[in-house]
Amino acid sequence: RCDHVVSVQHLFGLGAGGAAAAAANTVAGQVEGIIYVAMNAVTQTVTTFTSQNLGANKIKRLNPIMFYGFLITGLMGVVFPIIAYIFKAETINIFAPGDADVAKYAIIKYQIVLLPYVLVALMEIPSGMLKGMKATTTSMIMTIVGVCGFRITWQLIVFPMHRTLDVLFMSYPISWFATGVAYLIAYVILKKKLNRTMLTD
Repeated sequence: RCDHVVSVQHLFGLGAGGAAAAAANTVAGQVEGIIYVAMNAVTQTVTTFTSQNLGANKIKRLNPIMFYGFLITGLMGVVFPIIAYIFKAETINIFAPGDADVAKYAIIKYQIVLLPYVLVALMEIPSGMLKGMKATTTSMIMTIVGVCGFRITWQLIVFPMHRTLDVLFMSYPISWFATGVAYLIAYVILKKKLNRTMLTD
C-alpha cells in the first residue's frame, strides 16, 4: 500500500506537534491497521468472487457481489472504529502506557481517521471489483493518484496554511471518499463495456 509512503510525508508534517504527535500517529495507525486487515479480507473475497463469475459469464452477479461487499465492510467500518473509540484509553495504553501527550494526539486521529473509517469500504470494494474484472492497472493508477497523490498534495498545499493535526488527518477521509467515487464510476463504465461485449458475442 502506498499509505506507507504517505505516512513518511505525514511524519514530516507531524513535526508541528513534536515527537509525541509522531508517536501518536504510529499508535493510532496500529489500531487502524487491525481494522483494515479485517475489511481487506472481504475485499480479497470480493475480487475472487468477481473473477470467478466473470469467467463464467455471469455478469448479473457482479452487482450483488458489490452490494454484500459494501454491507459487510460497511458494518465493519462502523462497528470496529466505534469499539476502538469507546476503549480508546485502553487501546492507546497498550502501545504508549502512561503517556498523556501521545494519548491526546492519538485521540485526534481516532476522531478524524478512525470514526469515518466506513469510507474505506467505499474505496476498497469497487477497487476489489475492478481487480476481479482484470482492470488491475486502472485500480493501481487510481489508488496512486487518488490516495497517495492527493495526500501528498494536501500536505504540500493545505497543511502549511493550517498547521494542525486536525487539518493534516482530514486528508484521509477526503481521499477515501473521492477515490471511492472514482472507483464506482470506473466500475459502472467497465461493467457497461462487458455487457456490450456479451451482447455482440
